[in-house]
Amino acid sequence: MPSLSSFLARLQDPSEHQAIAAEHTRPSFTEVEAYYDSRPELSAYTLGAEVTRMDYEVLSGGGAAVTDPMKIQKLYATGAVHVPPPARLHV
Repeated sequence: MPSLSSFLARLQDPSEHQAIAAEHTRPSFTEVEAYYDSRPELSAYTLGAEVTRMDYEVLSGGGAAVTDPMKIQKLYATGAVHVPPPARLHV
């Protein structure tokens, strides 16, 4: 069992603070978008495997929210998708 002094030493260590912050920091919409844009193979994987496994919400070209996996796949196949502002992104 760690001692109180070792715990207090860890609290003063800047690398501990960085590790904790890294675990609890969410990437921005721009970072997520850049990640997927740089890996086009992930689009096919996400549409083929993840859309049916997780809850997604995308906006159609007209701005309507779509949550049905088959409809989402169809929207991306036809290119009729609107990239939502960060506050509307629900993955």
